[in-house]
Amino acid sequence: MKTPAEITKLAEKARVKAAKATYGLTVASAKFVAARQLKSGDVSLSLRTAKEAEIMRCHRDCWVKHLWKGSEVRLPSWGVVIHDVNVRSLGINIAVGLGDRKQGIIKQLLTENLFHWGDDAEITQISWLVLPEGKKSGSLIVEFSSPHTANKSINTGTLWDSEVLTTVLYDRAARIRQCHNCQKFGHIGNTCSNETKCVFCAEKHHSRDCQRKKDATLSERKCANCGGAHNGWSKRCPDFIIEIERVQALAQARERHHRVPAYLSMVAGRTPAAATVGSGSSGGSGSRASTRQSSSK
Repeated sequence: MKTPAEITKLAEKARVKAAKATYGLTVASAKFVAARQLKSGDVSLSLRTAKEAEIMRCHRDCWVKHLWKGSEVRLPSWGVVIHDVNVRSLGINIAVGLGDRKQGIIKQLLTENLFHWGDDAEITQISWLVLPEGKKSGSLIVEFSSPHTANKSINTGTLWDSEVLTTVLYDRAARIRQCHNCQKFGHIGNTCSNETKCVFCAEKHHSRDCQRKKDATLSERKCANCGGAHNGWSKRCPDFIIEIERVQALAQARERHHRVPAYLSMVAGRTPAAATVGSGSSGGSGSRASTRQSSSK
């Protein structure tokens, strides 16, 4: 694993190569000043200002290819939740079929909402908030590349299947996440560095290898969180109930709209900003762009 100084030096070399090749003063005016390795395997690269971070995001194709093989910049996104989306209206018979229809659904969403969202609207991802198994409708998460478009959809609602559907801000923090490695709440397995614990018996092995998971009497069940006689994902678990209460409190206190970062409001800041390199999750801070690396260096 390379040190932050070594990664920063690599990023600067990539920027200089890009500046010499085609983009001249635009990329030449920016400068990477720091780097940080993330748990996900990504690298967060800091620049001097948010404006510089946006320059490097806009011209990402010209410099990231010089960093290391397979690198890609991950852009921030701003999500909304569209409620009461009829499953069959998406052109699928069951909720799990969403993945096969994503691009078609995205195109249709942009077409039907062109008047309110504008022709520059861009959707980067759609997914279910909770898989609506056995239900006629569910809540759909839609991720936009711009907070302005996300806020427009919140204001006007989303036109879909001849209905205007209620649309609210998607707060990533107000969602239950449970790690499949250590079973604790608040993170997921691919970023976990904790000791492995089984969801069935709380012993130090992977859940898939548990010899007790087929125990029909449940007599040997043990929760890795509270120690109770139930699976680690049980909705009766006191820790799960606390997590539910936390998420509900956040949902009640959330703001109506996404905050628009300074660099998207045409305000050039003077504080250090960052462009993230690796496979980390996207966010709406505006000071980070994320780049996935296909292999460690």
